[in-house]
Amino acid sequence: MAVFLEQVINGLLVGSYYVVLALGLSLIFSLGGVVNLAHGAFYALGAYFAYEVQRLLGFGGALTIAPLGVAAVGILIERLCLRRLYQEDPILGLLFTFGLAMTVEQGIRLVWGATGLPFAIPPALRGQLVLGGFIYSYYRLAVLAVSALTVVGAWLVLTRTPFGMIVRAGTGDPEMVRALGISLSPVL
Repeated sequence: MAVFLEQVINGLLVGSYYVVLALGLSLIFSLGGVVNLAHGAFYALGAYFAYEVQRLLGFGGALTIAPLGVAAVGILIERLCLRRLYQEDPILGLLFTFGLAMTVEQGIRLVWGATGLPFAIPPALRGQLVLGGFIYSYYRLAVLAVSALTVVGAWLVLTRTPFGMIVRAGTGDPEMVRALGISLSPVL
C-alpha cells in the first residue's frame, strides 16, 4: 500500500508541473489570443535565474527574485513585440513565439551549458515524512502544496476579485467593456 501511495503522489507531483505550465499557457492565450510557444523556454529561464540568485542570496532570494526577473523579461517582450501582433493574423504570434523559444533556448545553452545544474534543497525542506511504511520527501510535498496554492490562488483572483471580473469580461467581449468605460490597457 505504501508503494502504491508513493506512486500516486509521484503522479500528482508530475501532474502539478504540467498544471502550472498549462495554467500559464491558458491565461496567456485567453488574455492575449497568442499561442505562446516560448512558455516552456521562459519556465527554463526562470529556473536558471533561480540558480544564479540562489548562489548569491540563497533559496529565499531565488524564490522571490527569479519569478520577478522572468516576469520583467516577459513584460518587456510583450510590450515591445507581442503587443504589435495582437490584431494581426494569429500565425504571426505563433511564429514569433516559436522563434523566441528557439532564441531563448540557445541563449540558455550559451550561458549555462546543455547539462543540468545542481540546485540545493533548502535545509527546511530536507528530510522525509515517515508514516509507517510510507516515506516521502518534504521538498516534493512542498512543491505539491505550492502548485495547489498557485492554482487555487489564480482561480480566486479570476473569479472573486474586481480585477478578475474585468479580465474575464475583457477576454469575452473587449468592445463592450470599453463601451462601459472600463479601460483594458492596464489589465490586458
